[in-house]
Amino acid sequence: MTGFQTDTSLSHPQDHSAENLPAPTEFVQRRLASLESVFEAAPIGLCVHDLDFRYVTVNPCFARMYRQPVEHFIGKSVQEALPEPAPQIMAHLERALAAGTIVASEISVRLPSETEPEPGHAPVCEDYTYLRSAQPIRDICGSIVGISVALIDITERKRTEAALRESEENLRYTVELTPHIPWVASGAGELIFMSPRWNQITGTPSGSSMHESWMSGLHPEDRDRGYEAWRQCVETGNVFDCDYRIHSADGSWRWQRARAYPRRDADGKVVLWYGTIEDIHDRKVAEAALELKTQRLIEASQELDRLAREDHLTGAANRRTFDEILPKEIERARRSRLPLALVLLDVDHFKRINDTFGHPAGDDVLRAIAHALGSVVRRPGDLDARFGGEEFALILPNTHAEGAVLLANKARQAVQNLTFDLGADLAQAMTISAGVAMLQPEGYPDAQSLHLGLIAAADRALYAAKAAGRNRSCSPSQWPQSSAQGADHRPDRAGDQVRSSS
Repeated sequence: MTGFQTDTSLSHPQDHSAENLPAPTEFVQRRLASLESVFEAAPIGLCVHDLDFRYVTVNPCFARMYRQPVEHFIGKSVQEALPEPAPQIMAHLERALAAGTIVASEISVRLPSETEPEPGHAPVCEDYTYLRSAQPIRDICGSIVGISVALIDITERKRTEAALRESEENLRYTVELTPHIPWVASGAGELIFMSPRWNQITGTPSGSSMHESWMSGLHPEDRDRGYEAWRQCVETGNVFDCDYRIHSADGSWRWQRARAYPRRDADGKVVLWYGTIEDIHDRKVAEAALELKTQRLIEASQELDRLAREDHLTGAANRRTFDEILPKEIERARRSRLPLALVLLDVDHFKRINDTFGHPAGDDVLRAIAHALGSVVRRPGDLDARFGGEEFALILPNTHAEGAVLLANKARQAVQNLTFDLGADLAQAMTISAGVAMLQPEGYPDAQSLHLGLIAAADRALYAAKAAGRNRSCSPSQWPQSSAQGADHRPDRAGDQVRSSS
């Protein structure tokens, strides 16, 4: 075969003349032809050196790997054929001869790229890495007569390894610089890796058990909760996400957020957990401060709402609250067809108190009366409010006339039981009068008229009680009523006269 070229320097050890060799049999010839074919077609570089390190034979792959034809090598020494990598090659061959067995070695060579250069451009040279395996060749007597070499191009593998190392270095630096602490656990939940930054942050020895280091680093109040959350995630395979405090090297407790995601095999079984620990202490502190501020704002808003609805002097509901609640209760009573009572109360002879003892004393009286009324009105739906001046009002849902009058009398009695440090005569005369009105929706064209009509009816009943001698309760059934249709709902002149002397 024309491609199989050899140098005859590697000869028979006993007789170097070819004519003295026995003629090969047909079998041997076929065997040699097969070996020659394998040698020529081998996908790796193959060559044979004599003991002077001259090339006896090379296969086409070997020649291509050095960007040379086969003829370039035959009969030449390594120094002549490959001057640049010759020191590496010869050192390798000498080690193989000295060892007497196979010796592998990597060599680096700079060769023109296998990619064809663009027209008009010189070839680009690149670094290639070859794995050489050299083995001494022995004759039938065991004497070394040459060296066979196999050459494998491992350039891509080396480039891949270098890229992988670079990637690992990039990842390592990224991990070390990130504020998160990476960790890995087995599918069963046992920690198998924890970043050394954990030991730096917590101050725990690097040689201590990772599980014990983690458990001992947790705040006692968070330890059971954190362990239970992790145990449940390991059992269910759900994502782990838990906040807890860890003991820092400086002695402080800092909030951390631990998260982990499961890695599963083809059958869906969790084989590894990849997690991180993130310092969220500043965020937690800010959230706590914001929550406290929000709570204070809510409390302040509630206090403002209370002040807006509460009479600042007596603490009872104010007129604004009364005007909001009464229409709602009227509408509720109309829908449910349940009774609704309104009681207006006025302090008897209150003007004398202000004139005799001054307004501060009058304020004390009003506060005491409001407290007494509040002790009488106990149902959740009932409302006691300051109607204006020395007048108070009671809104009593689901209350019939008899019950409203009874409650008005209890209110009068509660006020009569009060004692004031204002002088004996006035203390005995401290009373209130009450007027009771019941919801009568018939005859009123709209809700606003009904609202005003109910107040007017209670006002007329109050003035009837004043006219009858004060310190009493008066309901609509106890005084003549005019038709509600078209009636003037304001107090009449007689009522004004009574009020002026109240």
